[in-house]
Amino acid sequence: MNPEGDDGAFGDKAPVGATHSVLVPPPASTFAFVNFTENIDIHARRMLCTYYTHLKTNMYPIAKYYYSDISNTYWFHWTQLDLAYLHAVLYATSFFFDSLAGQKSERTKYHLYRTVSELNRQLSNPKTALTDSTTTVVMFMVFIAECFGDIECAHMHMMGLRNIIDLRGGLSSYDEKPLLQEKLRRADLIYSMCTGYKPAYSQNVGSSKCEGSGLAEPIYAESVDQSCFSQSRHLTRELDRGLHSSFEDVQVLSQLINSSHGSGEKLSDIVVEGFLTSIQSRLLLLDLHDHPCNPLAEILRLSLHAYLTTVF
Repeated sequence: MNPEGDDGAFGDKAPVGATHSVLVPPPASTFAFVNFTENIDIHARRMLCTYYTHLKTNMYPIAKYYYSDISNTYWFHWTQLDLAYLHAVLYATSFFFDSLAGQKSERTKYHLYRTVSELNRQLSNPKTALTDSTTTVVMFMVFIAECFGDIECAHMHMMGLRNIIDLRGGLSSYDEKPLLQEKLRRADLIYSMCTGYKPAYSQNVGSSKCEGSGLAEPIYAESVDQSCFSQSRHLTRELDRGLHSSFEDVQVLSQLINSSHGSGEKLSDIVVEGFLTSIQSRLLLLDLHDHPCNPLAEILRLSLHAYLTTVF
């Protein structure tokens, strides 16, 4: 039985805080004929519309410059197959509007309860404990806890996520879903940034430019006018080789986004997320405390970190 009922037990208003035109839930009729994994009321359908048409992009400003490969559109499909995933999306959406309103609604509490209870049921079943959608639900919980500063909760979910990944044989077990794989690296990176622990799944953190980021060399070379960077790069080259490499890549990423904004030409989501995660991983692992140019080198490292985490 659905506690929300056909008419909805949480009222017929839009989520509190949905006052901005970009975030006003679209008509629920958009998903009127979609069969979700359980019957949900009209307000839950509105929240799903909001998440997939607006919020999913607006929560991460850089995402407006993405295009997604058709093979990566499995996220919505899981709402029709995985009950924990369905309620995780609804919980994240409701929680977002609660954060704008400064209060926690009954709807948010309900979707959190359903997410946790269904997730525990799936984790106790060997057939569903290690699936891609179960992994994504746990990752969802890590991201939400990290975004809203609940580090203790983020730690608990992150340990569970790492356990799932390890039981599957490592991050390579997600090779068939590269965008999910990249988001798992990103969840691990953000957890490391919040706690000070080293990333468990960083890849090619010593590389520079496009290596390990998925950014093809021709795109890197032809898309970016690097002549305007010569003076600043001369300074960083004298400081530290690793810092210089990261600094170059931050400039390239910024220039690519600016070019995308001006031309309207979108960038591959996997390419951009991989590139961004690669840069941040290298910056996080750089140890400049004993550097002869410290504190200048360390100030630049932290400044690049602050720039990437606030702008992107």
